[in-house]
Order: sequence, then structure tokens, then C-alpha cells
Amino acid sequence: MKAAHERKINEHFEIAPQIIKKKKTGEKEFWLNPMLYNVGIYLMTPILLGVFIGFTLDRILKTKPFFVIIFILLGTIGSFYNFWKIAKK
Repeated sequence: MKAAHERKINEHFEIAPQIIKKKKTGEKEFWLNPMLYNVGIYLMTPILLGVFIGFTLDRILKTKPFFVIIFILLGTIGSFYNFWKIAKK
């Protein structure tokens, strides 16, 4: 017959893997979603592209702040749209 402390240890070892499996599957469903890792990229890319395009057009057309401001605003709108798509899922 097993001692009481041996039974407790065996019970913990049998129960613990089941708890860990449940936690891991729960985390996989939410935290391993690749879209969540790329949220920063989805939000910053339109703004950075807007700055780059704005500076390029201002340099070519010699209209210093005009296109930068317009494309930063368009990039910000694009970022909010991307955030809305992500939040919707």
C-alpha cells in the first residue's frame, strides 16, 4: 500500500499535465494568432508610407509641408481602418 504522501505526489503529477494542456490550448487560440503579433506593423506602415510619399512629392514639386501633411493624415486614416479590421475579428 502506498503512503499518503506518495498518493498526493502521484495525483499532482497526473492532474498537472491536464491543467497545462488546457492553458496551452487556450493561449494558442488567442496569443498565437499571427495578426496580433503584427498589430504594430499594421498600424505604423500606412503612416510611415505616408511620410515617405509626402516627403518625396514635396522634394520633387518643391511644396515643402503640403504633401507631407496630406499623406500623414491619409496614413493615419489607413491605420485606424487597419485597427478597425483587426478589432472586428
